[in-house]
Amino acid sequence: MSNLTLKTLLEAKELRAERQQVLCRKYQQTLVSITLNLPGSNKNPPGSTELLNWATQQLLQSFSHCYLETLALISGPECLLVLAAPATEVKSFAQKLETTSEFSRLLDIDVFDATYQRLSTRPQGRNCFLCTRPASLCIREQTHSLRELEAYAHNLLKQFQKVPATKQS
Repeated sequence: MSNLTLKTLLEAKELRAERQQVLCRKYQQTLVSITLNLPGSNKNPPGSTELLNWATQQLLQSFSHCYLETLALISGPECLLVLAAPATEVKSFAQKLETTSEFSRLLDIDVFDATYQRLSTRPQGRNCFLCTRPASLCIREQTHSLRELEAYAHNLLKQFQKVPATKQS
């Protein structure tokens, strides 16, 4: 296991936000931030980097890019992309990518316009991995154990690793 703490996670999130702001000011184009939604303290289980790289490649194949940064951190793999495309088009593509398969539910793709405004189309939030309720409710009520959630996510990553690269898209 890693030495991941809540403090480490929050620091990583702050540093990512700072990098995002710098990139938006520098390039004044659409910014994409890709991370993974993984329950538990192990944010780098087998298959996590491969899933992030797959999502990154899908975006790179569909849009011209000005900047690409991929990091392997204790808080999980991250990618920042600056794309030469309208933010609304990128957001639409990202939403399809996040729902293209069961394993892509682990993706968390945020899209920002050139002024660093986040495009959001999910006002109700995500659904729980294990049931149809909003994830925020299940978290608050502790409906599912962390062990169940981790097992589900790790199983999705195993499924992703078994899928031939040509069929992942």
